[in-house]
Amino acid sequence: MRTFDTIRANTKLNPTTVRCPDVNAKNKFGGTPMDNAKQANQTETADIIRKHGGKTGKELKAEGK
Repeated sequence: MRTFDTIRANTKLNPTTVRCPDVNAKNKFGGTPMDNAKQANQTETADIIRKHGGKTGKELKAEGK
């Protein structure tokens, strides 16, 4: 079992109070969680972020965001 699945299985969350983080939040350098995952060669994490709409800072900049 992967770590993410273990955490999910052992966490009881109330869906009415859980807020999703902004997967495209930028740091002071314009980097996003997707940039961080790619830089650290965390392909599984990058796939999950992408699945939830995550983009790189470069992609956001091209969109004017």
